[in-house]
Amino acid sequence: MQAKHEPMRCFLACDVPPTLRRSISQLITELTPRFPQHAVRWVKPSDAHLTLHFLGNEVTAAMVERIREAAQQIPADFPTLHLQPTTVGYLPARGDARVISLGCGGPDESSLRRLHKCLRQMLAGIALPLDHRPWQPHITLGRIRYGGHRPNLDPTVPTKPFTALEVVLYLSTLTPDGPTYEPLGKFPLAGKHVL
Repeated sequence: MQAKHEPMRCFLACDVPPTLRRSISQLITELTPRFPQHAVRWVKPSDAHLTLHFLGNEVTAAMVERIREAAQQIPADFPTLHLQPTTVGYLPARGDARVISLGCGGPDESSLRRLHKCLRQMLAGIALPLDHRPWQPHITLGRIRYGGHRPNLDPTVPTKPFTALEVVLYLSTLTPDGPTYEPLGKFPLAGKHVL
């Protein structure tokens, strides 16, 4: 972890299982030729996750402790989430696209949205600039580096459902080769704090 006095870039997310990461790898392989070379920075499939809250670039060590305390307040009976990849699209849906995403819905989408809201309420007391735009559950596949090129996206969407078992607090470190992620805390849905 970075030195305690250095601000950190952090987010809360649900991890995705290896089977979905393999499908994401195939999906990225299918999508890559549709864009100009270097136009998109594709995620490493091993880093794929469903972001619940981006917490910003100015998170202090004291804030991390407060976030851990807040995340531990997730009710022990909050369900694990049975989710389903839905569509591949652009975010934002209108205007200059910045992200290519795999939408997530499925039988527990309403519970996922409740989890997002629950975390927002718990984080409200921490001095963090939370994103107030409408939240769309998704897994980022790639970030568009330049241009407004928006080819039609009609790839083969993974159809196998997956289960989100926990919320993870991640430290994100930006490098020339893309971000690296380090878990700072794991908070099981329907369980106890394990890290």
